[in-house]
Amino acid sequence: EISGISGGSTPSTKNRAYWNGNIPFVTPTDITPLSNLNYINKTKRSITEKALRSNPINLLEPGTILLTSRASIGKGVINSVPLVTNQGFINIMPNLEMYGLWLLYYLRFQKNSLFRIASGSTFKEISRRSFKQMKILVPPLEEQEKIASILVRTDETIVLLEKHKEVSIELKNRVLNDLIK
Repeated sequence: EISGISGGSTPSTKNRAYWNGNIPFVTPTDITPLSNLNYINKTKRSITEKALRSNPINLLEPGTILLTSRASIGKGVINSVPLVTNQGFINIMPNLEMYGLWLLYYLRFQKNSLFRIASGSTFKEISRRSFKQMKILVPPLEEQEKIASILVRTDETIVLLEKHKEVSIELKNRVLNDLIK
């Protein structure tokens, strides 16, 4: 009711004409290192227009939430460029009554709920069918925007503090090195 949902797909890796094009191809390993970042625009791999035309792959417009649905369940980002994902994602296209950034934060917060609806014996995976049945309490759009704004500022502060910590540790090590010489 609040968004469109699609999955991803991987073109044959044996067909060289499908790879190293100009369309970013997202896998979970592209987004797991983006812990406090909300957007993705670059990936390690890319596909060609031919791969897009010849395979059941959806080109995702910017603003789509890319949520990992297997292996590392519940990691998510929003794409800022058109791209495609592999089958390890549930891709969520929020409707006009949903603020995508709020929904991204909400889904990250619901990680335990996402694990509960995952199934499988070899590895856990969330099916699109199970995901569609999730209940989400949706505040008014204005409230979603305010909540997301606060969370973005908090994430920005965390990133700055982490950088400050790294610089402080490096400075301490230099001082220690100078003192011990």
